[in-house]
Amino acid sequence: LAAAGVSRLPRDLGEATNAFEASELAREVLGDEFHATFIKKKREEWLAYNTVVGGWERDMYLRLW
Repeated sequence: LAAAGVSRLPRDLGEATNAFEASELAREVLGDEFHATFIKKKREEWLAYNTVVGGWERDMYLRLW
């Protein structure tokens, strides 16, 4: 696939945000201000998501103690 120029989709919002940030097409089409603001908001969203302990984590790890 790589030889054909095909790459995998991002695995999570963090990777997707990095790919969006690196996209010159996105920057050209959306403009510098929107591009930068969108990246900032998505990084904040990703950080918030990663700081929440979900039900799966509670069920999986709290039973160990």
